[in-house]
Amino acid sequence: MENLPFGRSGRFYRGNLHTHSTNSDGKHSPEEVCRMYKEEGYDFLSLSEHFMEYFGYPISDTRHLRDETFTTLIATELHQGKTKVGETWHVLAVGVPHDFARPSDGETSPEIARRAADAGGPSPSPRFPVCRAQIAWDGVGHAVGGGASG
Repeated sequence: MENLPFGRSGRFYRGNLHTHSTNSDGKHSPEEVCRMYKEEGYDFLSLSEHFMEYFGYPISDTRHLRDETFTTLIATELHQGKTKVGETWHVLAVGVPHDFARPSDGETSPEIARRAADAGGPSPSPRFPVCRAQIAWDGVGHAVGGGASG
């Protein structure tokens, strides 16, 4: 059996799109998290902090931690509205701008996800083109929607 997609030719980048730092509920500072991933041979990392009032709606600015061998993607994990089973939606939004606005009263999960997609974001570097993505989870472990653009 072929191990897709890694059985194909091309350059693959090792990265993590969903992790947290002390800017939300992680155990290490953004600098420490990036250093640890870089030391383990990762090419990119996205600190997708919990975008919640409890944490002050953080979006970690990790641009100063980029270099020729390691880059970061600006992201956040949006929590807005409830799923059919009563859990809070988790929407991973990669490529949002640093000044992405807090949710407005009554804003639904699809609305904030659309706003995040529309806000876009700059490519982090010429070597690593950005892929903006939103992935929503239904509260019981299933991806129920999303989209991406490059």
